[in-house]
Formats: sequence, structure tokens, C-alpha cells
Amino acid sequence: MYNAEIFAERLKLLRKVYGLNLQRLSSLVSITLPVSQATINHWENKRRVPALSAIQSIADVFSVSLDWLSGRSDVPYTESLMCSLECENCPLKVEAPDESIITLWPARTATAPKEYLDEKSRHIYYSLGVRANILFFLHQIKLDVMKDGLIVKNPANHKYSVLYTDINQEYMTSLYRLVSVNDRLGLPEKQAELIPFSKPIFDLEEEIKLSIKH
Repeated sequence: MYNAEIFAERLKLLRKVYGLNLQRLSSLVSITLPVSQATINHWENKRRVPALSAIQSIADVFSVSLDWLSGRSDVPYTESLMCSLECENCPLKVEAPDESIITLWPARTATAPKEYLDEKSRHIYYSLGVRANILFFLHQIKLDVMKDGLIVKNPANHKYSVLYTDINQEYMTSLYRLVSVNDRLGLPEKQAELIPFSKPIFDLEEEIKLSIKH
């Protein structure tokens, strides 16, 4: 059953952990479903009940389960959900004005380790929290490419490409750190399992633990 109070608390928690203001969250959610800042504010203050499609869009931005966000579960991440969202967003693609498809990531100028690209062994090398962070930065990058007009036509061959140099470099650096700065990379699976997972930049699970203690 949907719990308005728990939903409001967890939505605020997500914004706090990821350092998002209402405007940025509204923009991220609106990639798939138009949602205003005022509407999100109403949800956080329990003045309105969101539609299921809106809860789904928010859950997808942060890679958390609908059950956790709506108060039906205390477990934010699941392997099956994470795999499904990764299939949707990796490779990350956008549509150019001529309806051609451009792959944003991984790409020649922004690669990813084979351990991440192999969906069958990804869970060995990356925690669910780190994988959620990776997907979050992919949402950030996609939003800025679309919003800031970073898809341009090459006058020489009339093909569209992305101005990678104009993408927010903080996002790109954070994405690189999450996928490539990892002590498990390069190790056989059995050996990798003995090494602690890398920590996410935005640690939702740790924040949940802290909130329970208090």
C-alpha cells in the first residue's frame, strides 16, 4: 500500500543524498514525464498524491525500487531492477534532429571497462549503490546534452555529433571515477569477490542506516 508520509520522507532523502534542488530534480524527471518543481514540492509536503507514472519516473532517476519509494519495502535496490535500467541506459543514446541515433556513452572519447560492459559479471565488480550512481550521472549527462543543444551538425559531412567538450566535466569525471577507479577491476571473479567494493559518491544505503540509528 502507498504510504504518503514515507514517500515524502524518502523523496526528500533522495534529494538530500544526491544534492539536488527542486529545479534539477524536476528537469531530470521531465526527461520522461513532465513534472514541475511545484508538484514535487506538493509531494514532499503531502499536499498531493503522485500518479504511479510519476513515482516510476522518480524511481528510475535514482534506480530505486517502486516498493521502497512508496513504503512497501525497506530495500532500495534490487539486482533485477538495476539490470533492467542498465539495459535501457547503457549504451546511453539520444536522438538527433534528423532522427538518427547517437551513442553518448560508452563512446570512442568516453570508454568503459569490460567488467562494466559485461552485464553477466557486472555485479561482481560493482555494488548496487555504485551502479545506481553511474545511472544517475548518465541521466545528468543526457539531460544536459538535450537541454544545452550539444548535438550539432558537421558541415563537412552533414552528420550529427555531440560536443563532448561542452558536457559538464564534473559529471564526466565522476562517471569515470565510478566505472574505472575500482580495486576489483582486472581481477578474476573469485579473487575480485575478496576485495571490498568501491564506495558510491552518493551513498543512499549508508544514509538510510544513519537515519535508522537516529
